[in-house]
Amino acid sequence: MVIVWRRVAHSNQILAGDMQEDAYRAWLATLTIVNKTTGNQISRIHRLEIAFGDLDIAFDADGMATVIAALQYSSKDGAAKKPLPPGIVSKGDYYRTMSTLRHAAGKYRSFRIWQAGNQPVMAVPETFAPLAQPKSAAGRSVPPTGYWIFQANPTRWDADAWTSSGERSLLYYVTPHDRDLIQLGDLGVIRRTAHRGTPAAIVALVEVVEATRQQPEPDPKFFIDPVLGAKPEYRVRLERLATFDEPVIAKDLPADESFDLLRKGLQWASTPFPAAGFAHLAQHAEFTPLDLAAIRGSRSHAGLKALQAMAASLPPKRRVVVSRRIERGLIGDMVKAARKHRCQVCEALGRDAVAFVKSSGEPYAEAHHVILVSTLQAGVLEASNVMVLCPNHHRQAHYGVFEVLAADGAGWILLVDGKTLTIPQTAIW
Repeated sequence: MVIVWRRVAHSNQILAGDMQEDAYRAWLATLTIVNKTTGNQISRIHRLEIAFGDLDIAFDADGMATVIAALQYSSKDGAAKKPLPPGIVSKGDYYRTMSTLRHAAGKYRSFRIWQAGNQPVMAVPETFAPLAQPKSAAGRSVPPTGYWIFQANPTRWDADAWTSSGERSLLYYVTPHDRDLIQLGDLGVIRRTAHRGTPAAIVALVEVVEATRQQPEPDPKFFIDPVLGAKPEYRVRLERLATFDEPVIAKDLPADESFDLLRKGLQWASTPFPAAGFAHLAQHAEFTPLDLAAIRGSRSHAGLKALQAMAASLPPKRRVVVSRRIERGLIGDMVKAARKHRCQVCEALGRDAVAFVKSSGEPYAEAHHVILVSTLQAGVLEASNVMVLCPNHHRQAHYGVFEVLAADGAGWILLVDGKTLTIPQTAIW
């Protein structure tokens, strides 16, 4: 796909010192960094402005995407002594210099995003954590931890079928004495109990995304007896975070107390367990705290903006983690739903806009990010960057004659197979 954009040129001939130094210094003072680090950050921004000009102009132009792209520099580049961008001088390790300046640019970008919308700055997470402190429950032999085992009895509910279905979420029955203890943002696992020679195993990592309430399962297809699912029960909505190449056999988990409940299980639908057990299983699934932060951030407009600010200072491999999670996140689903899962190009061409209808009865469509999410440019995470396409036009957008001539936030002008089309962009928030 060819994308043609008009760009506004800005002069680079601007002396250091044009940044909002006082405001930036005050913002840095709100972060958990020492005074020396604050001085270093200011100094690095001055160095960047000598090389790239006024960073405020760079932010207004494209969210500093051009500056940050120019600062990409790998360890292989350093070993090969690849020349630094004009205006950047280093007497030492080139790779370390570029990494330090890229981090500084990302931090200034975070400040500007915060300043523009007073958005919270999302820290790069190093550990897993539920969103709230566990509630206290005096007298319980197994107190709440913010991490839960959700037991799946194969005689009632087919956990393996749900896992292989690829469905994002499910409603899950909650043990009566846990109804008021399970909170939004708690983390957990789905543990399939042993049955007819099949050993107990962990099949998925999940997060609580809706509070417990009494409700039936509207689509009880994974219940062995659908009548059980249709019965109103206290249920909590769980969202899939990750699955495994193969279920993790419970008895093969480490033999220490952090894994006792995971290995042995209890005759309850939900059971608290230690954080160490979740971290161990997440490592099995190659699921990281950054993955979790990206999934959580993609659920809201403010979260997406905070993610974009955070990702700007990440090295390329970790930026890929964020962009991959966002591409698979909720924003695409929300735009598809708003467009009733109808291909926008087919509609503009006067064709049947429904590719086919899934077994669930919902039309099938795909979300196409016009500007690649991996660029993390300003606006790339907005609903207005998502186009709803049928599979054929989605492939054409990537590999065929499919040119975006213009976009103004309200609509795109496209050139598809020699025809000029105008299709609307979508606003969600």
